[in-house]
Amino acid sequence: MIKKLLISSLMALVLVSCAGYQVGNMGHPQIKRVSVGKIKNLSDEPRLALIVMDKLKEAIRQDGTYELVNAGEGKADAIIQGTLPQFSFRKVGFSKNDDDDKKYRVDNYRATVKFTYEVVTPKKLVIQKFTMTGNGDFSDGVSIEQNRREGLERASYSMATKVVTQLAEGW
Repeated sequence: MIKKLLISSLMALVLVSCAGYQVGNMGHPQIKRVSVGKIKNLSDEPRLALIVMDKLKEAIRQDGTYELVNAGEGKADAIIQGTLPQFSFRKVGFSKNDDDDKKYRVDNYRATVKFTYEVVTPKKLVIQKFTMTGNGDFSDGVSIEQNRREGLERASYSMATKVVTQLAEGW
């Protein structure tokens, strides 16, 4: 009798411990489709808005919580739009110069992208308003311009995944 009571109590405990687990996404129940709207670039980096738009779309597709639709179709339940006020580069890695042990040279840099955004409904009702930043490291190589661009892309993707996570799980 005690053995049956112990086993049934243990089974009840196992079943209750899984009661709060949810399979699937945790997105807002009224948002099924998302689009990326206008992004205003106030920084000195040309085409940064296009990079951020591309990375936001990529992050939405990879997350899978929401369906990505074109902004002009009018099918979106929510639209991500915002402003890129700034970006920056800073030195993060140094190594000794081969010729002189007292001198150091920069080997690695970090790009930081700041994005102030809001998530609005098609009727322009603001759902969320946040500022996110993303960082992307790159090294000093043959083409510093190409490496800078890759650093900006990494920083933009880092920021975009944070935006999508906030949208999907911030409720």
